Amino acid sequence: MSSANPSEVKTSILQRAMELFQRYGLQAMTMDDVCRELSMSKKTLYQYFTNKADLVDQAVRQVFGAHEETMKSITAENENAIDRMIKRYKYLMQMIESHGPSMMFPLKKYYPKTYEWLFAQRRESMIT
Repeated sequence: MSSANPSEVKTSILQRAMELFQRYGLQAMTMDDVCRELSMSKKTLYQYFTNKADLVDQAVRQVFGAHEETMKSITAENENAIDRMIKRYKYLMQMIESHGPSMMFPLKKYYPKTYEWLFAQRRESMIT
């Protein structure tokens, strides 16, 4: 991993960490667990993230960004406002199911700033 572009490494860490958070839970996964599962030293992980809250925050922002891009493409592909709303709603339901309450409750309880940011972004994306 060390020979890769730092931006690519960070993106890979975020994607893989989010998979671990979804599989095992936000609170259950420690930074040590993340390091072990990603076969990486703590020093390397801490080069990219200051602490677990930073890792969680950036992982959530990355996932939201990917979902936002999908929502934009749905909007661009559908001229009819009703079709656009239906497809966006279906996509949102899929997104909620895939991340489920097992992610939302600990996010709200242990990472309230990230939770508040996420829901502000969700509200904004529904308005636009």
